[in-house]
Amino acid sequence: MKQLMTGILLFMIGCTTTQRKMEETTPQNTARVSIMTFNVENLFDIDDDPEKLDEAFLPSGAKSGEVFQNKCRYQALRYRDSKHQGRENMDETGLATFRTDECLGKDWSPAIVRRKYERITDVLKQVNNGRGPDVLLLQEVENRKVVERWNNEYLQGMGYRSLIHMESLDERGIDVAILSRLESVGEPKLHNLDYSLEAGIDEDDKRPTRGILEGRFKLPDGTPIAVFALHLPSQGASTLHRSAGLKTLKNVAAKVEPGTVVVAGGDLNITSTEEFKQRYYKDLVADQFVVSHRIGCLGCPGSTYFGRDNTWSFFDVLLFAKPLIDEQSPWQVDPASIHLVNSSRYQVDNWGKPAKFRTGKGSVGVSDHWPMYAEIFARKTGNTAGVE
Repeated sequence: MKQLMTGILLFMIGCTTTQRKMEETTPQNTARVSIMTFNVENLFDIDDDPEKLDEAFLPSGAKSGEVFQNKCRYQALRYRDSKHQGRENMDETGLATFRTDECLGKDWSPAIVRRKYERITDVLKQVNNGRGPDVLLLQEVENRKVVERWNNEYLQGMGYRSLIHMESLDERGIDVAILSRLESVGEPKLHNLDYSLEAGIDEDDKRPTRGILEGRFKLPDGTPIAVFALHLPSQGASTLHRSAGLKTLKNVAAKVEPGTVVVAGGDLNITSTEEFKQRYYKDLVADQFVVSHRIGCLGCPGSTYFGRDNTWSFFDVLLFAKPLIDEQSPWQVDPASIHLVNSSRYQVDNWGKPAKFRTGKGSVGVSDHWPMYAEIFARKTGNTAGVE
């Protein structure tokens, strides 16, 4: 109980401090656009996609037969052969027990899916006076259909008119997407990770994964903005995979036309231990971007938590092209606006950590990630409105 109360007190202090800083330093008489990245943790439909490993996310009534059993065993084998081997419990045949248990035991029913939608909606409504962010970067969505359903059935009246999604190569079927109130312009692009940027990656380890989704929009004053949504390879892959992903991002962002605002974000899967050793946030991206938790959210512990080694990490970040911190630039990032979105009653477990959705049957649980939020603003304008 003492640990729980301490965690709650820290969150209250952090929220109060963030709000006070925003009130003291937020520029007035400016057009503002809010941006948030949110790993929604396995937003799947209930339909089987024969080309993806989505067997865990089916109703229990559909989980029968030898073909299905073999697919679940295949998932466990894939996990066993990854870098996760040795970290999780294995059964007597060497299969990752949690993978087989999830695949065979989870009941991904219509009622559970509705609960999932309701809870991620509750998270979204914490910001912008209940309207959600103007630009939302999503990770772990199965397909375009699940985002369309969320927008049409649960986000009515919130004004999201642009949805960008492109099917990735990820074998589980988890993709990235962008929802926005901003006007979408041009055709979206999906940039696959360029593993040739890291010579140390073995050919056998160059598995297909999520690409970097690029969307183009217009800011309220007509300024173009390029938004990149990404979900880098997990800790099951080597650190070189995430390095290659960041280098791919830098390459594609460097090709954006001058005069365009550039923002990127997502789940980068970089642990605090890895960052300490590799300095990805501090060094690798520093020549092009500033990182959300390095210029704001300074009292935040991290956006995700690893119980096995009792560490917090910033997996979920927003990256702002360096001109956005130039006081002479037309558009700038507001460091005081940067914070974790974690006040929903579903988001925090009894130990003050992000509450996983798991089976969806608990009274709390929505995602094992807390979203990161920030605002950018136009420097000289009399327009005090945000995006309509």
